[in-house]
Amino acid sequence: MEQLANPVSIVVSEYTRKLTEGYFELKALGAADIKGVEEPLNVYEVLGAGPLRTRLQVSARRGLTRFVGRHSEMDQLQQALEQAKAGHGQIVGVMGEPGLGKSRLFYEFKLTSQTGCLVLEAFCVSLLGTEDPASSLQQMDAPIRRKRTFEALKKLFLRESLNQPLLLIFEDLHWIDTETQGFSAW
Repeated sequence: MEQLANPVSIVVSEYTRKLTEGYFELKALGAADIKGVEEPLNVYEVLGAGPLRTRLQVSARRGLTRFVGRHSEMDQLQQALEQAKAGHGQIVGVMGEPGLGKSRLFYEFKLTSQTGCLVLEAFCVSLLGTEDPASSLQQMDAPIRRKRTFEALKKLFLRESLNQPLLLIFEDLHWIDTETQGFSAW
């Protein structure tokens, strides 16, 4: 594949396309002869990031199984939302082992509850300790940066909540960075 790619481009096989479809925007280049492979393979150029970010989004695009057995959890989320719409802010935590369906629960809840509120989602990802030390944000004094960031977020969320109920969903909190964790306690 490397030999087929132009400089500063990425070319992938059909197999890789199937694995990454939705995560990346791809352009079909047609069949190509690959050294060591008898038959020509369909190849694709990676153009950039695609519209999907999570495995659940990819699964939803391909078609999900029927959602069953979560009536109690959905009712609890709906009750919290009704309280929030009535002006009584709510915080709901959903915890469980990987693969139990937490993301699917939120997906289904959003489908039935988006009317009359703004839904904002954030996904915590492993930062792997990679930060750009040359960034002007990183060069700012840490306590000042934290305070200004928290104040700006608080003002933004409060201002928007005056217009409509605001539903904030944070997923994968086990990857949360210390700055974001500090905001939740602020």
